Amino acid sequence: MDPNAFLSSFDAIVTLSNTEGPRHNVLEPKFTAREQMQALRESVRNAYKESPSQTAMSQICRCYVFIGFNMLETDEETEGVSEICKAYTLTLFGSKKELLDDVVDIAAHPLEEILRNEVPFVTAEKEYAFVTEFMRVHNALGFYFSNRDVELRINDAKQVLIVAEKAYRAWNDWFHQSFPGHCLMKDIPVLENGTLDRASISPDALPIYIVRFEMDTAFTSTLFFLAQVYTACKMTALASRYCHHTLYHQLLNKMEFSKKDWATNALHLSAFYSSCFDYGKALHCLRAGEYIMPEENANEETLGIVAWAFGKFYLHRLHYYSEVRRNCAPRGHFPDEFEGWWVDFPLDITPPQPLPAIETFEDARKCFKEANVWFNKALNYYVYDGCCTEHIDIKKDIAQLYAALIPFEENRDRIIAMHQRRIALIELFPSDLNFNAYPTLVRQLLFDLGGMHEEMLEVYIQQKNSPMEGEKPLSDKKINAFADKVQGFYRRFCDTWKEPQTNKIPETIDIDSRLPFFRSLMRLAHLQMKRFFKDPKEEYDNISASIVMFEKAIAFASSNPMNEEADAEVQLAREMATLLPVRQKDLWRVYHNAV
Repeated sequence: MDPNAFLSSFDAIVTLSNTEGPRHNVLEPKFTAREQMQALRESVRNAYKESPSQTAMSQICRCYVFIGFNMLETDEETEGVSEICKAYTLTLFGSKKELLDDVVDIAAHPLEEILRNEVPFVTAEKEYAFVTEFMRVHNALGFYFSNRDVELRINDAKQVLIVAEKAYRAWNDWFHQSFPGHCLMKDIPVLENGTLDRASISPDALPIYIVRFEMDTAFTSTLFFLAQVYTACKMTALASRYCHHTLYHQLLNKMEFSKKDWATNALHLSAFYSSCFDYGKALHCLRAGEYIMPEENANEETLGIVAWAFGKFYLHRLHYYSEVRRNCAPRGHFPDEFEGWWVDFPLDITPPQPLPAIETFEDARKCFKEANVWFNKALNYYVYDGCCTEHIDIKKDIAQLYAALIPFEENRDRIIAMHQRRIALIELFPSDLNFNAYPTLVRQLLFDLGGMHEEMLEVYIQQKNSPMEGEKPLSDKKINAFADKVQGFYRRFCDTWKEPQTNKIPETIDIDSRLPFFRSLMRLAHLQMKRFFKDPKEEYDNISASIVMFEKAIAFASSNPMNEEADAEVQLAREMATLLPVRQKDLWRVYHNAV
């Protein structure tokens, strides 16, 4: 069949397949597209019978791949894989520039033999004949294996996709060497629908442009599937690498290009680079996402998620340098070996540049303000009434922002004011939320509020023990009252496990809740000891209360086994329950001697 006529029909069928069907039958376009592709394949077969050629055989192969992939999408796996394996058989012959006698009854190549092959059989010796068909077949197999439930199949997916990647890279090197006037994907005119703009290409250049376009679109699918496979394997760095290159190629060839999805993925990629502390690259990805994200009909899923991502970027950066300031930064900067696969996105945005370290309070405040602006923009989209959990999460992010600024502040009164702002951001939510609808969120908020108040209590105690000029430490009574308030949040947290019928906490609770519940009991016991007394008898009685609390934590740990993470804390509770009576005896002697 004439190549132009074939491509015109093929592209129209692909477009039909990608449209969304009616609500009562969303797969209707795919079934219609399959019927049309089967008819197109039959036409090419008839043409092949009259005049066998490599061109016709490659067209038949492409039809087989489409039909097989189509069947996989409609959950007809056995039939779909068979079609793809028949296409594989065609590539075995086509790559050697051999023609099949029969293109109707094609044998499906065994999957086991396909998986034994780790090296591309398309070669420079045969001028990489059938290389695009080779890529498409392996992409389809990668898609099939990556969607299987069996864990082993993920490795099979990785293998066939890596073979496709090897084929592309070998072909690309050969293409550069063989065609001095070769074109790059960035030079190729592509229409907004992701098809080649043939009208703007000269007839002489068209064959080379077609090859480059088809290879790079096929390679984009390879990269996309590899990103999914490495994500499933929890290999974050490799998944991010392939995601980055997928996004880069999608910008060039507009393949299955959704601006919203592309921008969202760029924002996620930014978070990866932030996690590696390369904030220059992270910011480049953020700007790319902001540049591409549609602005029409803005909502939380478009400009809202962009604003939140920018806020998180500045929060992450401030938090990292606050950890550096406290000499407890998690690890070093972005590994040098990752530099080898970085590419700037081909957009009108600033290339990545190293960002200066945050060392002073002024540096920190500048970063804080940037984050705060973005978080407040995000809150305009994630409103409390419609996006309750997200709204609260952003408020919690702002609270963390204050926490990251605190290590740069030396004035303890201002530190207390920052803690108060943190608390004010989320304090009302636990009472406002319906616990039955949001049990986990309410518990997390109560636990977080306990922690925030506890940090503020520590500053009050520092002022009490080592007052600085101009400070007015709280009285014993006020500090003890504040300790009561802190304990109140942990008690409320524990009380959420009370059974409605008995109004009592059961002896054993669900395994996932045990560690935070135990830690709340431990914090209650430790907080009991952070009180001030002038009378030894009062301190003696307070220690008795602390012992009871530690014993309660020990009893809970005995009836609610936890993982090894809690072992040290359980041992500490036992030691405290043993040592505190000794402290009581000392106080008893002091009290009686005073009397």
